[in-house]
Amino acid sequence: MAWFVLMLAGVLEVVWSLGLKYTQGFTRPVPSVISGTAIVASMVLLARAARTPWRRSLA
Repeated sequence: MAWFVLMLAGVLEVVWSLGLKYTQGFTRPVPSVISGTAIVASMVLLARAARTPWRRSLA
């Protein structure tokens, strides 16, 4: 499960990094909200993956 969460967090990292290009300095609301949401979600998922005991997730 931790690997899935980690991969999902990686995908969200790509989404927010590409989304920053379309925010135009955070003046466009929709891309700004998408990028901000992806940033927060990716950090939460990275923290959750780091807390998961890896031995249990590899079995």
